[in-house]
Amino acid sequence: MKNLKKQCLMYALVLLILVFSGGFQAQAAQVETETWHYGVEINGVLCGYVEGNISPMVKDGKDMTLEEKNIFIMLSALGSEFNTEVKSQSYIDPATEGFTYLNTDISQGQTKLGIKVVIEDNIAHYTSTMSSKPKDIELSPDVMLGDTQLFSQLTKDFTGSEIQKKRYKTLDVMDGEIQESTYTKAGAEDLELVGKTYNAIILEQINHRATCSKQISLMAGRYI
Repeated sequence: MKNLKKQCLMYALVLLILVFSGGFQAQAAQVETETWHYGVEINGVLCGYVEGNISPMVKDGKDMTLEEKNIFIMLSALGSEFNTEVKSQSYIDPATEGFTYLNTDISQGQTKLGIKVVIEDNIAHYTSTMSSKPKDIELSPDVMLGDTQLFSQLTKDFTGSEIQKKRYKTLDVMDGEIQESTYTKAGAEDLELVGKTYNAIILEQINHRATCSKQISLMAGRYI
């Protein structure tokens, strides 16, 4: 199970680049139904796909955004092939861009992993098949709930401002805990996407719990 967890975290780093290059941004106004598809490439090799869908919904009398994603990846390691499939559904509050409900199922061969998070009154009710007991996580107002909210805040903070470094708290749904990362502006670059050139800001992320770092690019409100 620990190996699956580490592999899923690795996949998440790759898939965030692909899924959010589509630039889904929940707005205060109700969204329109939209579907998108992406190929998953690792080291230039096409090995899977991402299918996403957003649509308006009403939950407990409140306008929300329903986001659904299906991800399929074929990989091999040490001479063995294995497939990974991820299905995710979340309810996103357009006013805050944070999720209020998240359900993710991950399968890799015969191994299954399920995660569910429900946000109520600043408490994240968290359940996972990796743990025998559910737990409640207290949320302070500065905790980012989901990548949509985090990427939107990164865009606001690092584009058109003098901010060079900032620390953020996020609810990590794989580990079921609040983690902190520092993002530092590391430069700029031009990105060639579908025949068009875009200006992007390079950010370096350091996760203080995992003591690991990675670089990302932020382009016109999109996480690349």
